[in-house]
Amino acid sequence: MNELPDLQPIIDRLADAGFATLGGTLDYAAVKKTSPRMPACYVLPAADKAGDASHSNYDRTELNAQISVVIAVRNQQSSQGDARDLLRDYRQLVFNRLQHWTPEQANGPVQYQQGQLTAFDQRDFSAWWTDIYLMEMWT
Repeated sequence: MNELPDLQPIIDRLADAGFATLGGTLDYAAVKKTSPRMPACYVLPAADKAGDASHSNYDRTELNAQISVVIAVRNQQSSQGDARDLLRDYRQLVFNRLQHWTPEQANGPVQYQQGQLTAFDQRDFSAWWTDIYLMEMWT
């Protein structure tokens, strides 16, 4: 059966990473209504496209799925450091868990692609960062 990417294994891989809030698309959608406990991490579909046509056949198509990992931290003047330090630390933790890991449904290891600051909220001094990872798979 042809399937689209299942992001739950990625969420499960990050379950013991120390995030106070960890979720998927619906959890992220609720952020506008509720303020999440920080640090927070959300795993979302970003985009996907067909892979190299020469690798496809009539039964299966190679799919390059981009996955967003959104990390949010709140700036706290404490021994934990400021938001910049916290973002770097949590990004590194996620990177170490995902980069070169091969989920069961993937053709090969997860690959880091890019990252950028998504938002900074001056009301609560929270910073939001999104990293994009690539997972190649057959559908």
